[in-house]
Amino acid sequence: MFVASFFVVIYLAIFGMVLYLSYSLAGTAPWIGWMTPINSPWCERDHTVDFIREPANAWSDFSFLAFGLFAMYCGVCDLASGKFVESKQGFSTSKSTNSLVSQPLISIICGIMNVVHAIGTFTYHSCRCEEGHRLDVSAMFTVTAFPLFYNGYRLLTTQNTSFRSRKSVGSVKSILFCFAYIMFFILAFFWTHHTFYSDLVRDLLMGVLIFLDLLVTIYYSQTRLEANEGSRFNGLLGLTVCLLAFGLTAHTLDRFHIACYPDSPIQGHAIWHVTTACALSVIYYMCRVEGHKSFRETIVFL
Repeated sequence: MFVASFFVVIYLAIFGMVLYLSYSLAGTAPWIGWMTPINSPWCERDHTVDFIREPANAWSDFSFLAFGLFAMYCGVCDLASGKFVESKQGFSTSKSTNSLVSQPLISIICGIMNVVHAIGTFTYHSCRCEEGHRLDVSAMFTVTAFPLFYNGYRLLTTQNTSFRSRKSVGSVKSILFCFAYIMFFILAFFWTHHTFYSDLVRDLLMGVLIFLDLLVTIYYSQTRLEANEGSRFNGLLGLTVCLLAFGLTAHTLDRFHIACYPDSPIQGHAIWHVTTACALSVIYYMCRVEGHKSFRETIVFL
């Protein structure tokens, strides 16, 4: 309970701080003069002189923060309870060989990158500035690439060795996973400032990345999972696709100002934020329950 309370307090503290700044800096145009302004394609009206220039789009980014902190919480619990999980009677070996449970670094780095994305996209929609946009896009590519990296990691991790050997191999590869994942973010960050970068190229590469995510995830489910578990896995993957499709539709309508209501508290791009955060949560759940009956079973201290 202490660990859960710690992350809840962090979330509430950040929310409260942003709420305080939004009221105390209202009408002061705090971003002017030290951030590089850019045009925004979104429907929501620009509150030029406020701390949060696009309120609906910015506040919806707290959904990414919530998922990021939760993934970090799961990783910290795994780190603290790993030995307990292995020795506790009644738990099967498969519980501790689930990659997200046995390799806490993966959950922690996944959570950290989602927090970075939350910071980037919140900053972008608050300041409508180049600096926030770069952090938003580079972190967006990184969190989108998680299924590709993670399923690639699982496909590369040895399956036919003893449990202790498999765990040792997995520990080394989880460190390499985190290193490669961070390098991907760094490369994406510098790419957003390159002359090769454009909105069209960004959208095309994002489409390719999502396609590769789906491809490697489907391949993993078809080749490494038993029929009953594969069925659950594919059902959750279908839910993920539906969430992304719904969010992308709302995002596209917003971007082209179709059914646009600039002063509405519900914006298409904000819906995109929430649905993609939900999709990331489903993907995390989908990976974590592999080899288990429920999500609760994977966290000893839950």
